[in-house]
Amino acid sequence: GDVHALSYAWTLDGSGHSTGDAGTLSLPDAWEGSAMPGDSFTCTLSLDGMASPEAMESAPLELDNRAPVFSSEAEATAEIYVDQTASCSAVAEDPDGGEPGVTYEWTNDGASLGTEATLLVTADNSDPGDVLTCTVTAADPHGGVSDPSTAESVVQNTSPVTPVASVGPEG
Repeated sequence: GDVHALSYAWTLDGSGHSTGDAGTLSLPDAWEGSAMPGDSFTCTLSLDGMASPEAMESAPLELDNRAPVFSSEAEATAEIYVDQTASCSAVAEDPDGGEPGVTYEWTNDGASLGTEATLLVTADNSDPGDVLTCTVTAADPHGGVSDPSTAESVVQNTSPVTPVASVGPEG
């Protein structure tokens, strides 16, 4: 019998722009940022070597969103004193080429203290020995959310100030 080979043609969003000719679609680094979550790819199969080639088109395959990841995990001021400002930072990247937004939350024993990258440590929100936790989360424009990254700041005890007394001549 006759041997017929399958040929594949992948196209992006019906644009006719060919993205590959193998049975499996792998997007090269050159496509970074060009194909985004929600874009659709269609594979057209053809039997080569037939007098009248038959073609079949697949149902569109939608590109899934990948959650952001941290390229630099959360870091916070390790030791902090009352009336000082603790800071927290992290760097997130979106593997799909988007620009992720980063959110912060400071907690003390589960109680929320603030949602900024910095936190003023006060006698009202902490005591010496408390461990303040900064939790950082990243979200991309397509709804992907990272796993949280955390860092801790330990509130230090301030040395007591000894009053200074001076004795002078009465006058």
